[in-house]
Amino acid sequence: MRGRSWIGLWVMVLICGESAAQDRSNCAEQARTPLEQTYCKVRAANPAAALPSLQEFRRNPEKTQRLLLRRPAEQAGITLPPETQAKAKPPASPPPAPQASNNAFVRSAAVAKESSREKLAEGSLSECELRETIIRCGGERYQLQGNQPNSRLSRGALDPDNPVMFAEYQGAPGDAAELHSYAAETYRHYIDSMLNIGLGASTMSFTKFYHTLMDAQAKGTKFGKRMSEMFVFLKKDKAALGVQSHYNNALPEGIHQCMRLSDQLIVCDDVQQNWVYMRSGA
Repeated sequence: MRGRSWIGLWVMVLICGESAAQDRSNCAEQARTPLEQTYCKVRAANPAAALPSLQEFRRNPEKTQRLLLRRPAEQAGITLPPETQAKAKPPASPPPAPQASNNAFVRSAAVAKESSREKLAEGSLSECELRETIIRCGGERYQLQGNQPNSRLSRGALDPDNPVMFAEYQGAPGDAAELHSYAAETYRHYIDSMLNIGLGASTMSFTKFYHTLMDAQAKGTKFGKRMSEMFVFLKKDKAALGVQSHYNNALPEGIHQCMRLSDQLIVCDDVQQNWVYMRSGA
């Protein structure tokens, strides 16, 4: 129980800045689009849903709004409205390929943000099948990750002189596309870093992560600094305390609760709990 308590404590260090629940009494009257109407229905069904305020929600592009609503709507049994038909765009040159890097969050800014955003939100799992602790995608096999004892970590993983660093958002505050691209890359780095220190069963969902970023933006706080500081404490306590491999026996209900994070990782969540599956061969 001790290990569970300190993990929860430092996750709360990150998310404690979230704003209080907004007044939802006239949400439906303020809704301008079918997605905003769905947002209000989800809010009414579950006031504690991990969603930003209606005003913050409204500033996001449709794909981001759908990403934010997908999990809470599924939990509430609410169907999202049909996707708006996109207007045809003139052909464009393909974005340059990303440069190899140990940390995804430091990739070149030249990598197309649209490609990054859509890959996180809509990475195809149509050929994948969830089998409790295993996800199979054709010939690929992904294994559910748990917390690891320190003896199984790579050398230096918990070394305080080897800090986990997160870049700050450098784009315009109101640029939803840039914010989402930053969130996608930073979330990948967050998941990789949690796995590196043996906390694969203690991660937060992308929905919660994104909501926390938006709250930090609204309050003018440095999200990257908060994340970096959180890992200082996580590494310190992980070096001193034992952890359970898993804290309960819960598993995702189906592949609909999952999304592809990278070629190596698939993440699933039911809003309350997050699961990480790592590619482990055939």
